[in-house]
Amino acid sequence: MIAERAQSAMTFAERASAIDWFHGGAWIHDATYTGGKTYPQMTLLPYLALPDDLSGKTVLDICTWDGYMAFECEKRGADVTAVDSFAWDKRNAALTKHKTGRDGFDLAHDALNSKVHPVHCDVLNLDRKALGTFDIVLFLGVLYHMRHPLLALEKVAALVDDLLILETHADMAGGSVPYMRFYPDDSLNDDPTNYWGPNVACVEAMLRDVGFASVQLIPNGRVGRPVFHARREM
Repeated sequence: MIAERAQSAMTFAERASAIDWFHGGAWIHDATYTGGKTYPQMTLLPYLALPDDLSGKTVLDICTWDGYMAFECEKRGADVTAVDSFAWDKRNAALTKHKTGRDGFDLAHDALNSKVHPVHCDVLNLDRKALGTFDIVLFLGVLYHMRHPLLALEKVAALVDDLLILETHADMAGGSVPYMRFYPDDSLNDDPTNYWGPNVACVEAMLRDVGFASVQLIPNGRVGRPVFHARREM
């Protein structure tokens, strides 16, 4: 009880400064915290071609971490579910070389008075019967972390009613031939959770293989970080 009263007496800025954020920047109430491993409002959101108005849409944000994209979609009018497991488990901090846990997501959820629905679930355990399906599914910066990427895409695809937005690290080799490079140990960006570098042709082929009729590469000018819009129908 004493700890709860002490926390409630802290300002948002004080609580935010005590968290080792993955999604850095002042994206909650213009709070003045900047620490983070990535700044999605600058390095991700502008490149996704995410609709400005998501009113009436259901959105699933897979591997949400601190929840930046989930809360952004809610701000645009969507009914959002946010899924994570690896990043929300503090025991994985040694693998990521960054503190993990749900503290950032929970503080943002509270500060924004959010209705985003959090679900603790591994990608390979995503279940259509348990979660339902969604108009839009976000699978951002996740594919190359999957030990079994095609299986992961099958799980994700089963939850998509209309649009999957996928962003990933990509290898530039192979040209028009579907190609995927395996990165052992921490050979990709000094990160042992990075396993694969598919090229663009490989990602497109995989998306079609799991049932998407239309796969569009979104031009964004970023080398090695392509974005795809995959739809059920042409």
